[in-house]
Amino acid sequence: MAINKPNYQHSIVNLAASIAHACGYSPINTTPLSILPPANLKLKTNIVLVVVDGLGYRYLLEKANERGLKQHLKDSLTSVFPSTTASAITSFVTAQCPKTHGATGWFMFLKELGTVAALLPFASRYGGASLLQAGITPYDIIGVPSLFNQLDRRAVVISPQHLIPSAFSEYAYQGAENIGYHDLTAFFEQITMTINRAREPQFVYAYWPEFDGLCHQHGIGSDVVFEHYLALEAKFDTLFDAVQHSDSTIIITADHGLIDTSIAQTVYVKDHPVLASCLSLPLCGEPRVAYCYVKVKHQQTFERYVSNELAEYCELHKTSDFIDAGYLGDGCAHPLLDDRLGDYVLLMKDHFIIKDQLLGERIFQTIGVHGGLTEDELLVPFIRVDSSS
Repeated sequence: MAINKPNYQHSIVNLAASIAHACGYSPINTTPLSILPPANLKLKTNIVLVVVDGLGYRYLLEKANERGLKQHLKDSLTSVFPSTTASAITSFVTAQCPKTHGATGWFMFLKELGTVAALLPFASRYGGASLLQAGITPYDIIGVPSLFNQLDRRAVVISPQHLIPSAFSEYAYQGAENIGYHDLTAFFEQITMTINRAREPQFVYAYWPEFDGLCHQHGIGSDVVFEHYLALEAKFDTLFDAVQHSDSTIIITADHGLIDTSIAQTVYVKDHPVLASCLSLPLCGEPRVAYCYVKVKHQQTFERYVSNELAEYCELHKTSDFIDAGYLGDGCAHPLLDDRLGDYVLLMKDHFIIKDQLLGERIFQTIGVHGGLTEDELLVPFIRVDSSS
């Protein structure tokens, strides 16, 4: 098996559990984070969780100013498997691991609907038809309640304005007050005002996706991303000053980190007709970790081909072994977990990715990618700043 693995005693799932316990909700199967005791956290007027999509721990160590966010860095946490937004954000809002909530990546085969779909857009892979048209909701797919509807204190979500009406947001943030924003300045203004105007204990969840978006477009190592990081760091400094007497604990973390890849490091299924002939469904999961549904009569051919022709690019694992080894977590399994993971897992090595293409589908080639188990993808920062009352 791969060297790195999520630590579900020291992960973003446990972070979410600490916050949930501090707010009066005890999610099953999940223990609080030892470095964030709920008993201490619950005494604060403001519990604030800021998720900067894509801000990996190793990136922070390399790029952060010693007087900036790094001075408040307490530790690293692991993301979940796969280390991707669909799985990780679902863990943040449920305090459950992917084994339990069943959000197994960007693309999932939903046996109950007979289609491959993308969870966050909540649409089928082919044609982008919304699952809402069939009367399906994200809760029908996940089956685990959002923690926001279970808390004993006011909950506020600060997220991009265009995401607020989405099907996933309506599921994830049910029970919270939603505040939208359009740019970086407004994002931090809304956090500051929400904290300083608190008249009762509250939990504030703030989500910033643009760092991840710029990494996908330009690469994690690009000047564009570094300039954006510096802008974020400056805004955080201003935030800390503005709320220094607000009786707050502010936690900053991420859903995953990223690595850079290239066309030269992309394996295209169309270039491997033997591989393609073995598959009964399109690849699911992520370009960094693909779930393969293999025709029973071709399983030996599939194993042999991957071992002989693709060994440079990926590791081959039986899905059952991957689940048993705890890569998706412990505890109760989602009733459709096996159906969403297929027969085999292709875990891509180094900076390689794998892509297939449906008829008429456009292939998106991004530079920054995630989903795998390298430290750059798997480790996220745990930053904590406490203000006085």
